[in-house]
Amino acid sequence: MNQQYRKWFNDMAGRWDSIHPPYVKERLREIIFSIDLPPEGKILDVGTGTGIMIPLLLERLGPNGEVWALDIAEKMLEAARAKVSDSRVRFVHADVMDIPAEEGTFDAVVCNSCVPHFPDKPGSLRELFRVTKPGGMIIICHADSRDYINNRHRKIGGLVANDMIPEAGEMQAMLEEAGFSGVRVTDGRDRFIALAKKE
Repeated sequence: MNQQYRKWFNDMAGRWDSIHPPYVKERLREIIFSIDLPPEGKILDVGTGTGIMIPLLLERLGPNGEVWALDIAEKMLEAARAKVSDSRVRFVHADVMDIPAEEGTFDAVVCNSCVPHFPDKPGSLRELFRVTKPGGMIIICHADSRDYINNRHRKIGGLVANDMIPEAGEMQAMLEEAGFSGVRVTDGRDRFIALAKKE
């Protein structure tokens, strides 16, 4: 487990919700509701943080669906757990490089606002490919533009100063090298989305 990132995000957990503008949740709703997710599927919410994506995923799921909310920082998970009381959610304290799930566990893997913080992006994507079911998908999303997010990380500095969203071609190449196919990247003025399938 990457202890530097674990500490950084644990230190940020108490004020995480206050630093995100209100429009973020609505944009994430637009993104997640524009994607065809299986209502009875099992979804991995990578870097769940304080849980902004969990209620949106639960809305999409039926009674037999399940969300695994994974984060490297246990204080982030504590904040998420305090907001959500639903038997369909399982909270998992783990690193994206070592997910405690068998191969082909998830129908969909959602990475909201976390890929820039993967120290080993290619290795992390390979691990996400491993736990995705054949026929399943990966959804990488941000509720702001790539330029906005990258500039914000430079401004924050320190550990995250160089945590960048790759440009579209590089993102596509990394996903394909991890094993995914059918990659579609939207590098928009108010959002960044990368979708891909595991054949």
